[in-house]
Amino acid sequence: MEDLHEQELAQHTEQQEVAEETKALPNEEVEEVQPAENPVQEEEQPLVEEPVQETETASLPTEEPIETPATEENLQSEMPVQEAETETFSDDYYDHLNKEDVVKTLEEVVANPDIVKIKTQISLLKIRFLQLNKEDKEQHFQAFLSEGGNKEDYAYEADPLEERFNKAFEKYKANKMRYAEELEQAKLANLAKKTALLEELKTLVDSSESLKNIYDRFNEVQNAWKEIGAVPQANVGELWQNYHFYVERFFDKIRINRELRDLDFKKNLETKLEICEKTEALILEPSIMRSFKLLQQYHQEWKDSGAVEEAKKEELWNRFKTASDKINQVRKEYYEKLEQQQLENYKAKLAICEKVEEITSAQLVSMKQANEISAAVNELFKTWRTLGPAPKDLHDAIWERFRKSMEDFFTTKKQFLAQTNEEQVNNYNLKVNLCMQAEAIALRQDWKRATNELLDLQQQWKNIGAVAFKHSETLWLRFRKACDDFFAAKTAYFENRDKHEMDNLAKKESLLKEIAEFQFGESREDNFNTLKEFQRRWTEIGHTPQADRDRLWDAYRIAIDEKFEKLKSLPNLEDKTKYAQRISEMLEKKTTDAGRFIAKEAGILQDKIRQLTDQVNLWENNLGFFANSKNSDVLREQFNKKIANAREEISALKEKLMLIREKKN
Repeated sequence: MEDLHEQELAQHTEQQEVAEETKALPNEEVEEVQPAENPVQEEEQPLVEEPVQETETASLPTEEPIETPATEENLQSEMPVQEAETETFSDDYYDHLNKEDVVKTLEEVVANPDIVKIKTQISLLKIRFLQLNKEDKEQHFQAFLSEGGNKEDYAYEADPLEERFNKAFEKYKANKMRYAEELEQAKLANLAKKTALLEELKTLVDSSESLKNIYDRFNEVQNAWKEIGAVPQANVGELWQNYHFYVERFFDKIRINRELRDLDFKKNLETKLEICEKTEALILEPSIMRSFKLLQQYHQEWKDSGAVEEAKKEELWNRFKTASDKINQVRKEYYEKLEQQQLENYKAKLAICEKVEEITSAQLVSMKQANEISAAVNELFKTWRTLGPAPKDLHDAIWERFRKSMEDFFTTKKQFLAQTNEEQVNNYNLKVNLCMQAEAIALRQDWKRATNELLDLQQQWKNIGAVAFKHSETLWLRFRKACDDFFAAKTAYFENRDKHEMDNLAKKESLLKEIAEFQFGESREDNFNTLKEFQRRWTEIGHTPQADRDRLWDAYRIAIDEKFEKLKSLPNLEDKTKYAQRISEMLEKKTTDAGRFIAKEAGILQDKIRQLTDQVNLWENNLGFFANSKNSDVLREQFNKKIANAREEISALKEKLMLIREKKN
C-alpha cells in the first residue's frame, strides 16, 4: 500500500510541475517545454493586448503625402506575428497513451519536417513520457527496495523504450536546430531583399522616367515587399521607417490622380472590413490562446493593408479596436477567473493538510487502526488530485506540507509493521502446522483419540495471535475444512458402523487370500514392494466386527511373515542378471580400459571372498568362548546369523567371480 502511495505521490508531483511549466499567465506566451540538452530556442514575440499601430500605406499615387493620424501616434510599433496553428491540442490530448504508444507516436510525429506545426505535439508527448518514465523508475526503485535492496546500491538502467524516445527526440532537436538555422538564414536573406527594395524605391523617387513606368515598377516593389517574409527583429523598425519614408516621398513626387487613389482606397476598405469581421468572429472562439494568436495575425494583416479615405479611417479603426478590446477583455477575465480558482484550490488543499495532520497524529496500536488511517489518507490524496493547481507563489509550500504529513505517517506505519511482522510470521507458521496436523487427523478412523487431538488443536488455534490479513482467511478456511471433514466422516461412520465393519471384514478376508496366493517374481525389489503394499492396504482398512479381529490379525501376521521369510531365502536373480549384462558390455568394447576393469573387478571379488572366509573361521573358532556366558544362547544365535549371512555373501561373490571367468573365456 505504501509503495503504491509513494508512486501516486511521485506521479502527482510531476503533474503539478508540468502544470506549472505549461500554465499560461496574462500577457505571456506559452513556451514549449524544452529538454535538458539546451535545444535551440525559437524567437517568439510576447503577446500584447494593446492594439497594433495602424500605418496606412497607399498602394496608388495620391496628390498629398500620407500622414500618420495623431490618434495612433502612441500605439505599438509593428512586429512579426506568428501564424495560428492549423490544429490545437489540449493539455490532456495524449494522457490515454501508454509508454510504448507515446514513443511510437513521437517517432511518427518527428518524421514531419514542419517544426512549427509539430512542436506542441512534441511538448505534450515529452510531458506524457516523462510522467510514465518517472512512474516506471519509481516502481523499479520500490521493487528493488521491497526485495531487500539498499537505497545507496540502486542503479536504474534505461529500458529500450527510453532509448527509442531519446533517439526520436534527438532527431526532433536536430530538425529544430536545422529549422532555426534555416529560419535565421531566411530572415537574413529577407533583410537583404528588403534592403535592395528600399534602394530601388530610392531610385524610383529620384527617377526621371515616365509616370506610367515609375508607377508600374512601384506596384511591383510593393507586391514584392509584401511577399517577403520575416526579417531579424532588430531590423524591423528601421526597415519599416525607411519603407514608409520612401513611399511618402514617392507620393510626393508623382502625385497620382485621385480617381486611382479612390480605387485603391476602395480595395483597402474591403480588406479592412473583412479583417474587422474576422476579428469580431473571434469573440465566439472558445479557445483563449487560439483567439489571441489569431488576433495578432489580424493586426499584422491590418498593418499590411493600405490606407482608406480619411472619412472612413477613424470609423474602421474604432471598429477594429473595439473588437480587439473585447477579445483582450475576455482573456483578462479568463485569467482573473483562473487566479480565483487557484486561490480556492489553495484553501481546499489547506483544509486537506489540516485533516491529514489530524488523523495521522493518533498513536498506532493495531493493524486495523493503521489500515483505517491509511485508507483515510489515500481518500484525501484522491481528493487532492482532483483539485487544480494553487497560486504559483503558494504551490510549493502547500504541496510540501501535504507530502511531508503523509510521508511521516507512512514512515511511522512501516516502523509499526516491522515491530509486528515477526510475530505475525511466527503465528502464520504455527497455524500452518496446525492445518497440516488437522488434515492428517481428518484421514484417521481412531475416532476417540483423533477427536481429542483435534479439539486440542482447535484450542491451540484460538490461543495463537493474528496473522497477516492477506493470509488470515485462507488459513482459517483450510483449518476449518480439515475439522469439518473429520467430523463429517466420523458422523457418517457411526451412522453406518455395522455396515462398515462387515465391509471391512470382507476386504481383509480378500486381502488375506491375495497374500496367500501371491507368487514371487524374479525381482527382489518388486517382491519387497508388493509385500509393503499388502501391509499398507491392511492398515488402511478400518475396523471389523469385534468377534473377528483377533482371528484376522493372527492370520494376517502369519501370512505376511511367511512371505518375508521366503523373500529372504530367494536368490537375487535380478542382481545376478544385471551384473552379467554389465560384464558382457565391458568385454564387448575390447579395449585396454575394459580389460583392466575386468581384471580389477575379479581381484576385488577374490579379496572380498578371502576377507569373509577369514571372518567366518574366526567366528566359528570363538563360539566356544560363549558357552559359559550368562547370555550364551543369545550370543550364539547372533553369531550364527552373522556366519550364515557371510556364507551367503561368499556364495554370491563366488558366483560373480565364476561369471567373470566364463564371460572372459
